[in-house]
Amino acid sequence: MMLDGTLGNSYFERFGVPYVALETLMRKKEVTYDRFDSLYWPHFNSQFTKTLDPSRVFSEIMSHIKGGMQALEHDDGKLSRESYVSLSENRASSLSKQKREMIYNLYQSYEKMKMLRGDFDLADIVADLHLRLRTTRYEGDELHFVYIDEVQDLTMSQIALFKYVCPNIEEGFVFCGDTAQTIARGIDF
Repeated sequence: MMLDGTLGNSYFERFGVPYVALETLMRKKEVTYDRFDSLYWPHFNSQFTKTLDPSRVFSEIMSHIKGGMQALEHDDGKLSRESYVSLSENRASSLSKQKREMIYNLYQSYEKMKMLRGDFDLADIVADLHLRLRTTRYEGDELHFVYIDEVQDLTMSQIALFKYVCPNIEEGFVFCGDTAQTIARGIDF
């Protein structure tokens, strides 16, 4: 939110609500895991939902399709189907190409439904910030050193935002975390 406020046009201006109503808007319109599970999941294709776990699907969307470093390489901040499915070729991947195809279909349904409802998720804000920061100079306070605790609760695209506030890339960051303590639903660190 603070970073969004330093870039002129806010991501939230598209919702047409006064700044004081922003907190209410976020509570009602932000898609968290709980909202994804209760409001979106029941409406998806049952062929996919009966074989996949909603938490895993949400994590794949937020941490890989929309929140991974490879997603930042795409203009829209999202992996294409081909790029996402090819992640199954990685030795560390536990998802088959078939499962990734199903997850990508669910992702597309999710994005359509989200747009129709006028909702947003944190990855939308992060992608918008990256897009604007590529063309607009950061005007906020510049930091020389940043300590980030509980880093396991952030996506890679969220972590990448720190480079805009701390240009000391070589030695300006200390990251601390424990992947066994990830509490943020939707994060696959």
